Amino acid sequence: MESTGLCFHRGDLRKRASSYLRALLGRVQRKNGWQLAEHIGDATPHGIQRLLDSGLKHCFLFTDLMNPTSNHIYQEMVYRPVADVQEFAFE
Repeated sequence: MESTGLCFHRGDLRKRASSYLRALLGRVQRKNGWQLAEHIGDATPHGIQRLLDSGLKHCFLFTDLMNPTSNHIYQEMVYRPVADVQEFAFE
């Protein structure tokens, strides 16, 4: 989860976000605030909720369509494709 450092420069937020992502991708039976908080060792879901509330309202995910592993994980996280994007570089 080192890539969370690109989004969260403060260490405490990076640690909370990383724990939250591990819980989301882990074996937590029900993925609601209370179960996720319990899984990461918080007494209440308020810390996670503050993290979510302080973030961006929209998230864009760019993925490699040829990578079935990451695409499977993204689908499990309820990401759905909405557009195809191509990047061109001119020199």
